[in-house]
Amino acid sequence: AAPLPRAILAQTVVELRLTARRGENLLAMLGIPVAILLLGSTSILPEPTADSPGSRVDALLPGVLALAIVATGLVNLGIATAYERSYGVLKRLGGSPLGRSGLVGAKILAVLAIEVALLLLLAFVAAAFLGWRPAAAGMSWPLLAAGVALGTATFAGLGLALAGALRAEATLLLANVLFLLTLGIGGVLIPVE
Repeated sequence: AAPLPRAILAQTVVELRLTARRGENLLAMLGIPVAILLLGSTSILPEPTADSPGSRVDALLPGVLALAIVATGLVNLGIATAYERSYGVLKRLGGSPLGRSGLVGAKILAVLAIEVALLLLLAFVAAAFLGWRPAAAGMSWPLLAAGVALGTATFAGLGLALAGALRAEATLLLANVLFLLTLGIGGVLIPVE
């Protein structure tokens, strides 16, 4: 058997390939955040004022990044894992030399890789098409990394908990409902205040 780190890395690559094959998940993870960023920065938020300096994209980008983390950790990971559980895939992989902890580690690494790619994609879209600059937004890289880590742990944990407790169809429904609630009332599109 391969050493555990190499086995986890190999399973992470498999998880990423499987994710790339699911068109509906790619839409939720890529299409929706990019569309919200492009459309929301031009129409939804009010113009900046002297009391709230900055641009629309400065106000919208953090929420869109959070939405991308929810889509990746909760929706993608939760639904895919629930269906893998119902098909018996998790039982077989859990009994392999990779083990259960290696499988969970690979899934979390895949989620983190997707989130980094999403972060770079959203930053590129914001900079290239909307004139956003990280320095002008007063962005803190350590705070961003901590927020991504905390959000990943929270929503990946919630996705895995749903996948382990509910049938696949119920996980599909509940994960999408939670995603829509996050989108609607979580302050992603329009600030809560």
